[in-house]
Amino acid sequence: MLIRFGVKAPGTVLPRKASYHPKRQYSDFAKWHKAHLDDRGLPHSLTALASLAGVNVNVVKCYFYRCRKKAREELSSLPDLRTVPILLEDIEGLVFDSRSLASYHYAIDRFSQKAALQGTLKDVGEVTVLIPSVEMFVKRVKKALSLRGIKE
Repeated sequence: MLIRFGVKAPGTVLPRKASYHPKRQYSDFAKWHKAHLDDRGLPHSLTALASLAGVNVNVVKCYFYRCRKKAREELSSLPDLRTVPILLEDIEGLVFDSRSLASYHYAIDRFSQKAALQGTLKDVGEVTVLIPSVEMFVKRVKKALSLRGIKE
């Protein structure tokens, strides 16, 4: 329609496909983000990340949403940690049994996909256990359960 009226279309770039696939088939942005995950200077803005990676903002938004969704699904597949004997260490070095948690929830960082278990101990107070890799945390908890003969 623009050609018919003699109007030049502005240069448009279609957004690249960005998806997170469990079988490790990553898009260009996912590969870029994985390579720069440990960079301390990464911006905490979707727009800034998109321009730095050379992709559309929606690509970044979609990728992070899918990663958080997958992490939440993996963490929710775990049994209630208050019913199984697992030793955890919080950010202050306190080692405690997971059965001493009065309550807890998982928090997932929006940009780095790192997670944390935030909870309250019955006697001590609030604790935060860092989970740098959700995948490894889930594997370790499930392995600890199988070694103790506890069914999920």
